[in-house]
Amino acid sequence: MTALSQRSGVTQLEFHQAMNDFKTMFPEMDEDVIEVVLRANNGAVDATIDQLLAMNLDSENERLRAELDSTDNNEVCH
Repeated sequence: MTALSQRSGVTQLEFHQAMNDFKTMFPEMDEDVIEVVLRANNGAVDATIDQLLAMNLDSENERLRAELDSTDNNEVCH
């Protein structure tokens, strides 16, 4: 049985279970970042997922921009 509670419509998991779940969902994200976001949201699962998704998307967009810039620079040099 997992420790799951509903407070004011906010889903909360037991801390260690939540950390394991988030590390599985966001394997590329630093564990310390996940922990800070989870704690900042007082264990609220939905808010934590939303923030981690936004951070993950921002990181992915930045990586793609860097790849495009690199590709553009290589094309100009050749």
